[in-house]
This record gives sequence, C-alpha cells and structure tokens, in this order.
Amino acid sequence: MKNLKITKKTLAFITSAVMCTMSSAGCSASDLMKKTGDTSSSVASESSETSSTADTLSNTIKEEKKEDNGLFSARDLDPSYDELTATITLDGDSAKVDGNGAKSEGSVVTITEEGVYRITGSLDDGQIVVDADKAKVQLVLDNADITCSDSSAIYEKDSDKIFITLAEGSKNTVSDGKTYADSESEDAPTAAIFSQDSLTINGSGSLTVNGSYKNGIQSKDDIVITGGNITVESTGDGIKGKDYIAVADGEITINAGEDGIKSTNATDEGMGFVYIEGGKFDITAGNDGIQAETVLTINDGTFEITTGGGYEKSTKTHSDSFGGGFGGGHHDMFGGEDFGGMFGEDEFGDFSFDDFDFEDFSFDDFGGGSPFDGNDQDDFGDNFRSGINSDSEPNNLANMTTEDTTSTDETSDSTKGLKAGTSIIINGGTLTIDSSDDSIHSNGDADIFGGIFTLRSGDDGIHSEGTLNIGEKAENTFDNVQIYIAECYEGIEGVTINQNSGTVYIISGDDGYNAAGGALDTTTENSNFRGGMMSTSTGTLNINGGLAVVNSANGDHDAFDSNGDVNLNGGYICANGQEPIDCGDSGNTINYNGTSIITLTAGNTDLTQRYSFADEEGNVIVSFMSANGSAGQNCTDCKAYSDGTVSGGKEILAQAENYNVTVGGTLKDGKEITAEAETGGTMGFGGGRKNKGNFDAGMTPPDGERELPTDENGEAVMPEIPNGGFGGENMTPPQGGRGGPRGERQTPADDTAE
Repeated sequence: MKNLKITKKTLAFITSAVMCTMSSAGCSASDLMKKTGDTSSSVASESSETSSTADTLSNTIKEEKKEDNGLFSARDLDPSYDELTATITLDGDSAKVDGNGAKSEGSVVTITEEGVYRITGSLDDGQIVVDADKAKVQLVLDNADITCSDSSAIYEKDSDKIFITLAEGSKNTVSDGKTYADSESEDAPTAAIFSQDSLTINGSGSLTVNGSYKNGIQSKDDIVITGGNITVESTGDGIKGKDYIAVADGEITINAGEDGIKSTNATDEGMGFVYIEGGKFDITAGNDGIQAETVLTINDGTFEITTGGGYEKSTKTHSDSFGGGFGGGHHDMFGGEDFGGMFGEDEFGDFSFDDFDFEDFSFDDFGGGSPFDGNDQDDFGDNFRSGINSDSEPNNLANMTTEDTTSTDETSDSTKGLKAGTSIIINGGTLTIDSSDDSIHSNGDADIFGGIFTLRSGDDGIHSEGTLNIGEKAENTFDNVQIYIAECYEGIEGVTINQNSGTVYIISGDDGYNAAGGALDTTTENSNFRGGMMSTSTGTLNINGGLAVVNSANGDHDAFDSNGDVNLNGGYICANGQEPIDCGDSGNTINYNGTSIITLTAGNTDLTQRYSFADEEGNVIVSFMSANGSAGQNCTDCKAYSDGTVSGGKEILAQAENYNVTVGGTLKDGKEITAEAETGGTMGFGGGRKNKGNFDAGMTPPDGERELPTDENGEAVMPEIPNGGFGGENMTPPQGGRGGPRGERQTPADDTAE
C-alpha cells in the first residue's frame, strides 16, 4: 500500500520529469517544479467563456493550477460536505456519538469507518482516534477543544487519509501533555495532532495546537494545508511531514523549539520536498524556519521568519586563512598586513607556494620574526616547521588556500531561515527573514526568480552549494526580484552566481558577492592548521542584467569576489569595498562585456550618497544610495552621477528604509563621475590592492628578495622592525597573537604587547 501511495503522489513530478529528461527538449525535476501550472493558458481560455467577472476567472485559474500540479485534490481545496456520518459531542471527561461509524469509551472516541464526523465541545483529558483501514475520514472541528495528557489529542492510527476541516467561524484547540504513555514503540505518536497516513487541513476557521511533548502537527506520510488560521506552539518541530508538505493557502503562525516547517523523507525518490503556493506565515523557530530534505519551492505567500533568535544571536566565528596568521597581526594569512607589512598594500603579486624555495626559507622573514608570535607559544608549533621540512603531504604549504572559513561548534544546530537539501526555487512572495545562520540556504542549486526579500543574517544572506540564479533571464528588469540584505557576514554566495535581472542591495560585514567553490573540507584537516581548509575548486561570477549594489564594511573585503573569473556581461552595479571587484589568483580575469559600473573604496556602510545611472538624454535608468567616497565609473551607453535628486520614477525595495532604489524619473543637480572604475585583480596573500603598493626606501617590488638600507659607509644595516614586519607607509600592523582553536585571531592577554 505504501508503494502505491508513493507512485500516486509522485506521478505529477517524477514521471513527467523522467519523460521530459528523455525528450530532445530536456528538462529536470526542478524545471518542472518551477513551471507548475503550465496548462493554465488552456484553463484560462475555457474559463473566459463562462466567467462573468475577471475575479471569477482569476480564482478559477488559481484553483485549476493547484489541482493540475498533482498536490492539491479537489477535496483538499473544497472543505464542504454533503451530509454527516455522525456528530461527536465532547463533554469534559466523556463524549456522545450521534450517528454511525464511531464509538465512545469514556473520554476516548474511536472512528472506524469512512465518513464525515462533526466534533464539538470540550474534552479535558481524552482522545480522538481514527482507526479505519483504507478509509477517507473527514473530521469537522466546530468549536472543539481537545486535550490529552499522555498522548496525541488527535491520533490517526490507520486510514487512507484524514481531513481536518475547520468549520467557518469556529475556534478550535488541540493540546497534548509533556510526557507520553507510549514513547518507545516504532509507531508511537509524537505530536498533538499525529497521523500515520496522509493529512489535509482545510476550511476557514481557526486551530490552535499546543505541542508540549515534541511536535505540533505531524504526519508519517504527507501534509497538505489549503486554508484556516492555524497557530502552533511546540517544544519540537511545528509542522512535520515525511513525504512532503504542500500549502496552498491559510494563515500559519508557528513558535517552535526546533524547526518550523519540515519534510524528512531522504530515501524515496521525489519525496522530502516542501511546496508553497501561497498563504501567510509567521514562524519563530529555535532551528530552521522551513526545511526541505530535497526541494523547497515557493511560488507566492507572505513570510515573517526568525530563527535562532535572529542575526544578533549568531555564534559563528569567521576567519581568513589560518589561526590568526603567521606571527603578528592581521588576519590576512601572514603576520601584519600584506606579508608582514613588508610591501605596503601590494598583494605580493602572483606568488605561489608551489614555486617557493624552502631551502633558503627563514621564518625571520615573516612579520613578528617567526610564525610562533615570539611569546614561546607554539601556535602552529614545531609540527608546522617539521611539516615544511618533511615530505608530509598534509603539511605541505603548497596545499594552503586563503579562503574564508566559517567555524561553528560541531554540535551546533542549524538555524537557517529557508533550507533545502537539493535545491531552492522561489518564484514569488514577500519574505522577511531574520536568521542567526544563512537566511536562504541550498545544499544544491538556488533559483530566485521572483519575490521581495528583506534578509538579516548572522552568516550568508543567500547561500548555494551549486549554481545560484537571480532572475530567470538576462534583462534590465529591476522589480521582478527585489533582494535587500540589511545585515550579513557575506551577502550572496555560490559556486556559480548568475545575476540575470532584478535588484540586489547588500550591506555586508565581508564580501557582498562571493563565487567560491565547495564547502569546508574537513577530511584533510590536521592539527597544524587549526582553522580547517576550504576546497580548492573555483567559482564564477556572471553579472548579466539588473542592478546589484554592495556596501562592504571596512577591512579586507570585496564587494564582488570570485575564486575564478568575473564576467560583467550587462546590467548595472555599484561596488564599494577594499577591492570593489576581485577575481581568483590562478590566471583568472575580470571580463568587461557591457556592465555599467560605479566603484568605491570607501570601505564603510555609511550610506549617505546618491548615485545614478542615466541614459544619454538624461533620463534616469536606476538610482540608489551608497557610501560617500571617491567614485570611478565604466559605463556602457549611459553616464554615472553622484549627488542630485530624483523626481518621478518608481521606488522599489520599499522595505529598505532610507535605501530605496528608484527606477526611471529625472535627475537634478547630479555630478557626472568621470574617473575610471577601480577593481581588484588576482588575489595575493596580503589583501592589499593590486598595483597600489607603497614601497619604502631600499625596498623592491615583491620578487621574493629585498634590499637592506645602508649606512654612511655603504654597509648594509638592519632597520628597526616593528612586530608584524616591515610596515608600509604609515602602517602599524594590528596585534596578531595566537591563532584560536577554530582559526579565529586572538588578541594577546597583555594589552601592552606590540
């Protein structure tokens, strides 16, 4: 019977996906999820002939779409019924059954036959049990209050499917206790409303669920919600389905100790997804807000999601490279800024450890005199030194990378806003997410094709372990996708990032966009490198259309960063960071193919300056706020301006407070930006800007050697070296101290240390 159910459920997804994959046109399961309701054009044609109003036509198409996608049956969507099988009246510690198909024994009512059962009244400590093999059972809650102290208040033990219908105008409450009589058996219930089989909730009344034991609403099969005002308080998960959760409509409020909405099936092909067609969601979760084991699809809806206490409660620590660097100073790998401060702001060129001659290597060349911070603290210790002198592969410095790493306690819980195991597809909706971890996270691809987003994250705003698409196709449309990331460590992160259309506005503590390959590689981690290592695969950043504005905080941060190439093919960007645009260090390039650019190295997020792109006739294309700094531009068929005011036009990103973006309109008193845009280049080890280094007297560019200053007799002398190495002009290297256990930099206990 289980296999039959799976076959029926996946018919609209798996079979069609396989067939279209085999066809010459080709498509994937994700493509099919994006295009649910492609038959709407024929439905619209038929409906237009019979509908008297545009509203009727729209509603008809909407309902047909839901039925066509195979998830919402006609009965799921229609809470009405022809006649009652029985009425169950609850009365404190007893219940009365008028009709057939159910029986009452004290405070326990057991339903054994298919039918429609209206439930009203209050049960102080009892239970509604459905035990009707292969039957469809509809429970109409009409001002029902059901409490069970030691098990599920509503327990579907066996059936084909149950429907919980919330009668119009009714207020219903279902509660369980903190302990269950049966907590050991495999099929033991674990939620206030618990179903072994498919569960649908529909209607227009209200339902409050108090899950004191573990979960609020749970099914070992699937859960479908098409209406109602549902409030869930739970110590565990709020709404938990195994095969899938599908929501068409309704108002859902969840306060969960663990995940808010969750599907769990990771074994059956095509299962484990969450599909949301619409509705209103207010979710506060100790862990993830909405989690799909496989695919998470959102087509519409309004979402207010807070996870892990919000971004301010983030416990993540971030570090660049390893253990606070070698010796003193900056987190940019080697002690002090830019290879111990030896070469000012230069990146140390295209230096590679693969070409390093270790025979003449001296740790004294590094900032602080040695990589051991000069305080008899081992830090990397003699193991590091012996690792260099040996042929030990794990300790070979040629394997090092300088990727940012994110370290967390191994036992810490996931506290993401939206999370998917294989892919995330968002076609619309209004989403406000405040998360202590990533706001939107996919272990595979992420397609953000529509919607309005306000994100605050303790880590990444949007993170994909695969390809991340913003906008479905390349075009200069600014309002189809509106993403405002107000707080984050990094804004947009993925292996391949395609900005195709829409508007993205980021205020970040580190990189705004980061195209980087792979996740943290712990398989080769060893005790010598306490920060762990990132995989060495590269990423690609493609700006193809739309608008992207990044304001990165002060420090070694890039507005647009890629471990591989950066392809600027179209659209408009404003890049504010120490390196506005940066690419990888393995022969990668920044390729200009049509994007209009404003760059800043203001290095702050004090957004006080208006910038605008306007066409040759002076009409505003798009205008926005950014940091006040020395701006450069590289425009294609337009001009870039600072200052001025914009009248007319359309404001988007209205949720961005003072940072609204304006599309169209007229610019007055703007100042044309004539300087060329500044970018970055191949990544060096210091984090300084390429070709911007300052070299002290007696120093040469970074070719691996240095010349010492001489005295009046022409003899070489060693200059005084501050802790951190040879500083660049007016540079004082920050204190380095000992590398922390997870790679974070630690400040020396003695605050008088250099």
